[in-house]
Amino acid sequence: MTNSPPLGRLPVLTRVTALALLGSALAFAAEMIYLGLGLSVSVITACVLVAAALTAVGWRWTAMLGAATIAFITANNPFLVENLSFGHGTLMFVSTAVNLGCAVVAVVAGLGATVANYRPGAGHRSLASAGAR
Repeated sequence: MTNSPPLGRLPVLTRVTALALLGSALAFAAEMIYLGLGLSVSVITACVLVAAALTAVGWRWTAMLGAATIAFITANNPFLVENLSFGHGTLMFVSTAVNLGCAVVAVVAGLGATVANYRPGAGHRSLASAGAR
C-alpha cells in the first residue's frame, strides 16, 4: 500500500500542478500534430504526460518533480523565442504561448504544493487549514 492520498483528496496546488502539466502536454501534442510525428516532440510530450501522471498520484516529491520537469523542458526549448515571434505561424505561436503559460503555472503551483502540503511531519494540509490554528 502506498502513502498517496485518494485521487479526490489531492491538495489544490497539487491538482493545479497536474492540470497545468496536462495542458502543457496537450500544447506539445498540438505542435506534434502540426509538425508531424517527430521523435523529439513525441518524447517531450511523453515525458510531460508521465510527470502529470506522477503528480496526480500525490506522492511527497512528485509536485516538485513535475515543476522541475516542465521548467527544464521549457528552459531548454530552442524554438521558444522563434515560435513566440510568429516564426512558424499562428498555431505554433498559440501552442507555445499556452505551453509557456502552463509551464509557469505548473512551476509556481508545484513549488507551492511542495512547501505548503508536503513538509516533513505536517501531513497533507490545505492552505485554509494552515491559518485556522
